[in-house]
Amino acid sequence: MGARGPAKKPAELEALHGNPGHRRINEKVQFEQKEIPKAPPWLDGVAKKEWKRLAPKIFKVGLLTDADVAVFAAYCDSYSQWVHAVKAIQASAPDKKTPPSLTFETDKGYKQQIPEIGIANNAKKQMLAFAREFGLTPSSRLDKVDAVKTENETVSIMDFIKGKAQYEKAG
Repeated sequence: MGARGPAKKPAELEALHGNPGHRRINEKVQFEQKEIPKAPPWLDGVAKKEWKRLAPKIFKVGLLTDADVAVFAAYCDSYSQWVHAVKAIQASAPDKKTPPSLTFETDKGYKQQIPEIGIANNAKKQMLAFAREFGLTPSSRLDKVDAVKTENETVSIMDFIKGKAQYEKAG
């Protein structure tokens, strides 16, 4: 059984989110890194292109060091598998106007999903799991909306929902 509660975030990701709960920020593991790590040579062209696109961005906020190369490479590899599977699905279409067939008929006469869909779905799940580790999804970058601005005032979201913000201004 895993640990309880939400997974711990790197200090750099916590700093980007702020610290609304005023909890102690995890600063135990810090790696000094002067330059962006190079992509592993075993990554294919699609994965290396994704590495080149994202590595500078996550390095800039301190989330990519030599210690993170394998995990980020796994993200890039999952992205590449997803892209290749989607392209294979698209290539199965007879022409550009006809959508690809997503099923085939077995020798017993049953309809079954083509394997490329399962490959694409698994790669997508893996890619998204790795992406969350590096703060690459909107939900992993934003904890939650906790305030709404109204005419140069900050009102808590609960007061806004309950309508207290409008009543205080009227009274």
